[in-house]
Amino acid sequence: MKDIDRVADKFGLKIWRLVRTEVSGASPAMESATLVARWVARGLGLAVPEAIRTDVFNVPAQVGPWSRCLLSASPARLTFQPSAIACVCARARSVAWFNTSPCHGEDRQFKSGRARCTMDGRILRHVLLVTGAAVSLTGAQPRSYARLESHTQDLTRTLVTGDSREMYRLFVPAFQQEIPFARFESTLIDWYDGRTVTSARSKVVDIRGLGGYVSTWVTFAGEERVCYLFQRWLHATAGWQLVWLTNILDQSFLYGRADTAELEAVIEASLQFLVGDGGLSLIRDGLLSPDSIFVVHTRTRNNTSIDNRPVIWFDQSKPNRKAVKAPYYFRVQLAQVLGEAALCNIDLKPTWPQDPGFLGRVRSIELYLLFDPDAGKWTVNSVGKVF
Repeated sequence: MKDIDRVADKFGLKIWRLVRTEVSGASPAMESATLVARWVARGLGLAVPEAIRTDVFNVPAQVGPWSRCLLSASPARLTFQPSAIACVCARARSVAWFNTSPCHGEDRQFKSGRARCTMDGRILRHVLLVTGAAVSLTGAQPRSYARLESHTQDLTRTLVTGDSREMYRLFVPAFQQEIPFARFESTLIDWYDGRTVTSARSKVVDIRGLGGYVSTWVTFAGEERVCYLFQRWLHATAGWQLVWLTNILDQSFLYGRADTAELEAVIEASLQFLVGDGGLSLIRDGLLSPDSIFVVHTRTRNNTSIDNRPVIWFDQSKPNRKAVKAPYYFRVQLAQVLGEAALCNIDLKPTWPQDPGFLGRVRSIELYLLFDPDAGKWTVNSVGKVF
């Protein structure tokens, strides 16, 4: 009985730490479900952690596609679907992924010098993260790390061989429609600058919503300095497609911004999600929408409204603070139409930086949107990076 009490106390301490870190959105439910599965596997009856989670700390239950990786939970062992085991085995080949995964706050405390290839609590946690990190707001099936890695290896191979045509085909159709191949090839030749690639390696850093984030390191012959490239991928109907490649493409290659009407619809849907649909809680739990919404964007627009709140638009990089009658304002950092999907990055900035209020600091959120042909409008599908 004392052992059970001690295990229950440790479980309660973990949940208390989770609540204290102010994790927002669906993350607390996912985190707590992971902890419940872990402690059940250690011999604690399911009723005990469930009672602690719901009655003591009032953390809601998580229901979603990621939970299907757990077929059964008993004091003896946990049983996983083969896809989940294959996924974690593929990830176990890269020790660095376990050491640097930015998926959740608790992972940042995991600084082990090596990965333990046993199905203990931490590995269980990463199985759940791998199968559930990409669950969208609409309940879509999670995207696979393994499939994204396969595409990134294709890109890595083209960097070594210099096959510009094959690299060009990896981009989303919107890029290929706006950026001529000749221009892309010329830029790629300038980047090589007559150098020969001796080695290249890539690593999937994270998957958030419809977005995948990949780092690549390239070494040229006769150079000790390693060239770093950052890739952004999009999971569309056709699978993973390349969106952006830093240090090769510059800002002049920005695409998906020509259709003003579509961009305005994407921005309006993003603001509606943040202000009208409770999306601000994903940025900081408890953050309230001001009575008037002030938005900074490069294009001049007529003032609109969201849920009876007036939306005032500014077309300069920094509005007159005296004109902003709110503790913070929104700044549209980037809006792109990528074909069937769209991306919108929005910053929240304190009106008075010396007195940021509850917002605390400048905060940013990435939103992935899909066009609903039945409703004839853009809707937020999932959330990418929040920082």
